[in-house]
Amino acid sequence: MTTGYSDLEVLKVRACALAEAAEVLAALLDEEAARLNRMDQIGRLSQLRSDIAKDFETARHGENQARSGETAVTAFDNVAGLAIGLFAKASDSNRLQAISDHLLAAPSHRKPTFGTVVVAIGPKGLPDDVRVVSVSYRARESKRPESEIIKELRSGCKLLFSEEAFSLLIDNLSDEIQKGQLSLPVSKDGLALLIPPQVRLVRGPSTQLPGPENKS
Repeated sequence: MTTGYSDLEVLKVRACALAEAAEVLAALLDEEAARLNRMDQIGRLSQLRSDIAKDFETARHGENQARSGETAVTAFDNVAGLAIGLFAKASDSNRLQAISDHLLAAPSHRKPTFGTVVVAIGPKGLPDDVRVVSVSYRARESKRPESEIIKELRSGCKLLFSEEAFSLLIDNLSDEIQKGQLSLPVSKDGLALLIPPQVRLVRGPSTQLPGPENKS
C-alpha cells in the first residue's frame, strides 16, 4: 500500500516535470516560429526591393531611349528647318515659305521631359500594392507637366518615393520587423506613420531625393 502510494507520487512528480518541460518546449517553438516568420517577412521585403530596382532599371532604360530619340528628332528638325528656310528665301513659292515658317517658328508646346521615375505605394501598402511609375512618360503621353501627373498620383491615395527613399523605407521596416514591433502587410496609412525623418516623399519633381539619373 505504502509502495503503491509512493509510486503514484513519483508519477505525479514526473508528470508535472513533463508538463513544465512541454510548456517550455512550446514556448521555444513559438519563439522560433515567430523568428522564422520575421525572417520570412524581411526576405519578402528584400525581394520586393530587388524587383523594384529591376523595374526602375527598365523604366530608366526606356527614358534614356526616349531622350535619345527626342534629341535625334530635334536635331533633324533644326537642320531641315535651316535648309528649307534658306531654300525658301531663294524661291517665290508660297508653299515652301509656309513650310519654312512652320519649321523655323519657335515651338509653342512644352518641351518633353525625361527621367522622372517614382515608386508608388497604394492604399493596401506593402508588400502587395507597390509599383514603379514613369512620371515623365505619362507627362509626355498626356502632354501635361510632371507636376500634374504627381498631383494626380497623390490624389489617388498613393505615397510616392524616389528609388533611394524607397530603399531607406525598406531598411526601416526590416529593422522594425526584426525587433518584433511590426508585421506585414502594412497599409499605406500605417506606412505614413513609420516613414523615418530622412525619407522624403515625392511631392513634385524638385523634391525627389537624388537618384542615379539626376545626381550631379
